[in-house]
Amino acid sequence: MTTTPSSRARRLGFAAALLFAALIFALLWRQPPANPAPTTTQSAPVPVSTPEGKSVETTTAKPTISPLLKAKPLHEAEADRPALVSAATVKRSGKSDQPIEPAIDRRILVDPVETVKVVTAITAREGEVRVVAPNGGTFNERRGPLLKDAAKLDGKLEFAFTTGGTRGRYTVEISSGNDTQTLEFWVGKESPQGEPGPALVFAGQ
Repeated sequence: MTTTPSSRARRLGFAAALLFAALIFALLWRQPPANPAPTTTQSAPVPVSTPEGKSVETTTAKPTISPLLKAKPLHEAEADRPALVSAATVKRSGKSDQPIEPAIDRRILVDPVETVKVVTAITAREGEVRVVAPNGGTFNERRGPLLKDAAKLDGKLEFAFTTGGTRGRYTVEISSGNDTQTLEFWVGKESPQGEPGPALVFAGQ
C-alpha cells in the first residue's frame, strides 16, 4: 500500500496536534495551586511530648472573636453609666450654716412645713429633667412637678422644697429618661423600728 504525500501530511499534522495538547496538559498539571485566602484564626503554641520524652511546641488554630461579640451585656453597660445625680447638698434654712452633704442614700430630718434648699450636680446634658414629690410638698412655693431643660442647667440643678405638715416620710424624685434618683426627708420624730409610720394627708383630701 502506497502512501501519498497528502495522507502523510495529514498524519504529521495530527501527530503534531496531539503533541501540542500533551504539552499544554503537562504545563497545566505542574502549575502550583493559588494561595489560599487568609483565615481569621491565629496560631497558639501547644506543648506536645515526643516518643523520646522530649517536649516540643506545635500550633493549633485559635479563632478570633468579632468585636461585636466582645460588647458588654446590657446590664453591665448600664452599671458602668454614671448616676444621674452625682452629688446633692441640702441646706436647712435658719438651722445650721453647715449643709447636709451628701444627701443621697440618707434620711434627712426636717420640721413640718420646712423649706430646704437642694443643690444637685446632674450628669444629664440633654432632654428633660423632672422633679416630683410623690408624698406631698411643693417646689419653689409652687404645686406640681418641677420641669427643667437639661441643656440649660449646665450640670447643676437647684430648687427649694417645702415639706408637708404631717409627720412622716417625704421623697423627692429626680429623673431624666430612664434614670431616677431619690432624696428622702422625714418630718417629725421617726417611728420606732418595726412600727409603721403615720398616714400622710395630701392637700385636697
